[in-house]
Amino acid sequence: MASRFLQVLLSATVVAFITVGCGNRGFNPPSDEDMIHNFYAHEDAFNEITEILLNCPYGDIYPPFYPIGSATDSLCLSSLGNEKCTRLDSLLASVGGRRLYFKSRHTLWQIEHGDFSSIPPIEELPDTIVPSISIIYYSAGWSVGPSVDKQYAYRFAEDSTYAVNWELNDLIELVRNDPDAPGGMASRHIEGDWYIELWYDK
Repeated sequence: MASRFLQVLLSATVVAFITVGCGNRGFNPPSDEDMIHNFYAHEDAFNEITEILLNCPYGDIYPPFYPIGSATDSLCLSSLGNEKCTRLDSLLASVGGRRLYFKSRHTLWQIEHGDFSSIPPIEELPDTIVPSISIIYYSAGWSVGPSVDKQYAYRFAEDSTYAVNWELNDLIELVRNDPDAPGGMASRHIEGDWYIELWYDK
């Protein structure tokens, strides 16, 4: 009986490996058309997310990973306050976002000074930044091995001529069939400073 159970278990494992784990063919990211439709359906929410984060001087991830291990993430939460955090949670849920990454004034200070450990007082931070926000919409795969992230990206004043006009999901097959490419990224312009980005690591 135990031997029969083991055979069934091994068979099921093989089937699961073929179906899901054989390379990266189990990925099913949303189409560009679906994401563009979602953007226009919630455009006000996307823009409000940008406005809130521009007022967060510290941090680069929201919501932060728990338990919070970064002092700057803690400063981000405290500077936003409970009301704005609650609003940001609601906005992320409405647009279908999982987590967002952004460039804060502290991030810019770190880059300018080449100092990635100090946390200066808020009055020493730059007054303005070039906004950069990524809202993760789809994420699948492993930290080591095949993975796909598809996201909304706010890139202030970026040259949209570098964006492509074909379905971003096609990048997965293009990179998969190129033995010399470890991964790839492509973006597609929606409107204004908003883009869709797909990152694929094989």
